[in-house]
Parts: sequence; structure tokens; C-alpha cells
Amino acid sequence: MTATPIHANAAETSLLPPPPFVKGLPLIGNLLDFYRDRIGFLRKAQKEHGNTFAIQLGPRKIAVLLEPDDLEAVFMKNDLTLSVGQAYKFVGTMFSPDYLYMADFEEYQEQRKVLLHAFKSEKLGNYLQAMQRELKDWMQDLGEEGEFDVVPEMSKLALHIAARAFIGEDFRMALNDQFLPLFKDLSDGAELVFPLNWPLPHLIRCKAARVKLGKMVKEVFDAREGKEDAPYDFLQYLSEARYRDDQPVPEEIRINMVLGITWGGYETTTGTMSWALIHLLQNPDFLRKTVKEIDQVLTSGDHKELDTWRSLQHLLMAFWESERLEPVSDVLMRYNVQAYETGGYRIPEGWYTIVSPSITQRLPSLYTHPNAFDPSRYLDNRKEHKRHRFSQLAFGGGLHKCPGMNFAHTEMQVVIGSLLREYELELIDPEPQKQKLAGIQRPGECRVRYRKRTPEKLLADKTPNKAASACPFHSHGS
Repeated sequence: MTATPIHANAAETSLLPPPPFVKGLPLIGNLLDFYRDRIGFLRKAQKEHGNTFAIQLGPRKIAVLLEPDDLEAVFMKNDLTLSVGQAYKFVGTMFSPDYLYMADFEEYQEQRKVLLHAFKSEKLGNYLQAMQRELKDWMQDLGEEGEFDVVPEMSKLALHIAARAFIGEDFRMALNDQFLPLFKDLSDGAELVFPLNWPLPHLIRCKAARVKLGKMVKEVFDAREGKEDAPYDFLQYLSEARYRDDQPVPEEIRINMVLGITWGGYETTTGTMSWALIHLLQNPDFLRKTVKEIDQVLTSGDHKELDTWRSLQHLLMAFWESERLEPVSDVLMRYNVQAYETGGYRIPEGWYTIVSPSITQRLPSLYTHPNAFDPSRYLDNRKEHKRHRFSQLAFGGGLHKCPGMNFAHTEMQVVIGSLLREYELELIDPEPQKQKLAGIQRPGECRVRYRKRTPEKLLADKTPNKAASACPFHSHGS
């Protein structure tokens, strides 16, 4: 593909036209269609107008960019041209107006620097131990056999891991039944359509939940104050981290970081882990290869080394493919502070820009059989994800790429890898429906039947199967 030149600060006298609009209703434009089924609506518009078009959601005019070459304009421009904060104003409601990209650009850079350092490889080892302790407790509660609904269990597990890793062991052990509902209320504040100052019930609950959760985290920080034997976890790191002019990170920013990272670890990881497990169970041939590798790598012991988990390549490829097929964030948005040009169009100042990982990541120009679950596309002899720098968008891209990506992949490898090592799993609901919430996608009800793998079964599973080994991967639906 040949990249299209992109020009910010495009003059209003530019001869380039704006993208063509999708027909809509007077005043509200395409608001109802977008609200009912945003991806279905965008796919229909793509068939009519191609990979660049415009929609109207009430008073908002929005350019939709689906062609990877045009995404340079979205991901590589700073907030002085395309603003994340003005597009996602709900973040100010959920956390505070000066948290991350809601703050001015200099402040955002300071906060991002602190967060990036928190997820370096040397610190992931501490989080790995928290993941394993939480997972051990969860599997003990499962027992020998039974069934569970994937999303509620992954949701609970992801939140508990995030609480243990980011807020601390003492906080996790003291958790009560109030914590998960509060986080669900907080998540409901991720409102993309309706004005945030409307007295809507879910927005009122979000603000109340933020106040209660903030008090909880502040109490943990206060309890750590001056404590000599405090564990060196995320909380302790933030207490010791340095800001500009070698000052400590302000208390309110620390509280926002703890809640923001915990929310991100809970909300996005829940969906991704759920889809990955479902896709693996829907594709038994690839599942067998994955389990075989897990059995060879996770032989005995606690596996406290990151490199052990990172060596599970089948599992990692399954995650990449699940993120490609079912990205948790199906649309990403920016606000156009300045006009810019891309793909032969001028995108005016004051508009919004949307990209859709759900659509771009299924373009035939990027992926062979794009609707098939085919993890072999990531092997060295194919490397389809390397065809374009913006062919994988599940964790964003460019200046605002998610700092917790490595944490999320490690968590998924530990959870799904351990689950497949210990249990035989079978889908009761083989084709779950999608649950479309505000800004995210999750599976709907999807029950799994499980049974503890016996030593005899483990030995049988490790015996080479000549028929299976003849084909290294099986692509479901290709």
C-alpha cells in the first residue's frame, strides 16, 4: 500500500471536498442506526461509500476512516490536532478532568511517563505473582467439575487480579460484595452518545461510584504512609514515583491512576479473555496444539518466570487472532481540533474522526480469509499482521497505545494457559451472541462445562497423534 500524504492545518479554502455523508434523518442524522448497531451500520455504509465517508450523530459530524493508510492521521498526530480528551469526555466524569489525556498535553505526558514505567518487564514479575495467587484461589472454588458462564467468571477474575496487582494484597483480601457492583456502575459512565450533563440514571450512578471508590483507594494510600514493610507493588510504586521537578505524584492523580488502570484491566481484559477462550474451544484442532504446547512448557512448579509464559506461542497467536476478530473497543474516536487532509478529502475542524478496529482488522487487503479464526496467519512464513503498521488496533496505536498491553497479554496467558492445563473444557453454548455495551463488545451468555484432567488423561494427551501432527494448524471456517 502507498501511504497518502496527510496535512494538518489544512486551509479552509482547500479544494478537497469533505467525505460523502451517509443519508440520515433530519436533525438526528444517523444517530438511531448507530446506537442500535454501530458496526452493522458502519459496514453497510462501507459497502455504499467505500473506506472513507461521513456520518452525523445529532449535532456531531464525523469522518469515518477505515483504510489503514489513512489511520496515520489518527494515531500519529498529537492532541493539538486530534484530541482524545475532547472525544472521550466521559473519562472526566469517571475519573477527573485532569486525568491522562483529559489534561493539557504537558501534564498528559508526565502521567503517561509514570504509567509506562510501571509496566516495564522488571515490574511485570510482581504482577505475575498476584495473577497466580488469584487464579489458584479461583480454581480451588471451581472444584473437580461443573459449569460456568464465561463472561461473569472472567469479569470477576479480571477485577480480582487487577485489585490484587494494582491496589494491593490487603485490599484484595478485604474486598466485599460492594466492589464489583461499584466498578460496573463506574463503567456505565462510558457514554459516547448522550450529553454527560443529562441527569440519566447510569451517569448519576457512575459519579456516585467514583466518589466511593476514590475514598476506598485513598484509605489504602493513607494506611501505607510511613509503613516500612510495605510490599513493592503498583501502589507503592506510585507512592515513590517522581513527577516534574522531582516532586511526588499528586494524591488525586495517584488515585485516578489506580482506578483507571484497575478499570482498564477489568473492562477490556474481561472481553478479550472471554473471546479468546471461546475461539479456542470452537476450534478443537488448534486447541489440541495449544494444550500440547502448554503441557510441554508448564511441566511442574509455580512458573514464576515471565519467559516461561511468553514462550506459549500458540496461546499468544490465539489472543492476537481473537483481538483481531473481536476487538473489545469496536470504535475509536478523536475530536478534530484542526482540519487535516487525507485520502483525497478534507476533514474540517470541529468534526470528529472515527476508526473501527472491528472493520479495518477484517479487510481482505490485509488478511486472507479475514472472517476466519486462523492463528497461523501470525507465523513467520505469513506474518499477515505485518502488512501494515495499523493492521492490528486492539490496543490502539501511536501516541496513545495502551500502556498496559504487556500486562494484559501476560494475564491472559496465565489465566487461559492454567485453565487449559488443569481442565478439559467444552462449550455448552457453541455460538454465543455479542453483547454490545457502550463502546465495548463482549460475548453474551456462554456456558462452559469443565472437568479436572486426570493424570492418566494428561499422559494420553501428551502422546503424539500422527494424524493431528500432519497439519500444524486448523483454520475454523476457512
